[in-house]
Amino acid sequence: MIPISQGTVKPLQPFDFGKSCSIYARFDGWTHTAFIDGVLYKGFEEKGAVHLLEVCERKGEMEAQALQV
Repeated sequence: MIPISQGTVKPLQPFDFGKSCSIYARFDGWTHTAFIDGVLYKGFEEKGAVHLLEVCERKGEMEAQALQV
């Protein structure tokens, strides 16, 4: 996978990343979004290329990285 973009955002408090994303842990494979071990994964296609977005929380900030698969 090739990193194509990344960034960090500090959300306004109170914010709970785990609670916000935990709904995705309930889906069993029929969605293109998953929340596993504290990381949110989202698959998407743009201009014929498949990408994976990974979002996690570190030290109160949200780190995101988009990868071309």
